[in-house]
Amino acid sequence: MDSRLSYPIFALLMLFLVLAFVPRKEIKKLFWFSLLWGSTVDAVLILLFRMLNLYHYVKLEPFNFLGAPLWIPLAWSPAFILFIYFYPNRKEWYYTTFYIAAFSMMGVAIGLFFTQVGLIKEVHWNEFLRFPVHFIWFYGALKHYQRLEST
Repeated sequence: MDSRLSYPIFALLMLFLVLAFVPRKEIKKLFWFSLLWGSTVDAVLILLFRMLNLYHYVKLEPFNFLGAPLWIPLAWSPAFILFIYFYPNRKEWYYTTFYIAAFSMMGVAIGLFFTQVGLIKEVHWNEFLRFPVHFIWFYGALKHYQRLEST
């Protein structure tokens, strides 16, 4: 199997998970939020990391978008729908910390997979640096969502 197929397979898997586990009403509610925090933030991070020459994607064609496969930013929208929908809304601080850390580790694992199959070339980067980036990203999205819900 061509490793380039990993990009669309990953995006379609994320979409399938959303369609299988999240009610349609919630998908509609979370769509624009996930587009902002998922696809848009990922596109900005990809541009920033490319400008800093930290890593770059390879085997992009035919869906090259700003130096990354179009499928990667698209996959982040369903990821954020899943993240917000399954958030255990508990008062204890450690639930939130553990939940964000778990999603951050999934992001690291996905990055490691793409690196191992030769779809990401690391220049000045280590996959484990993804953890703090993802943690801050998920934390910011969650706090923004909680603020929107409280008003």
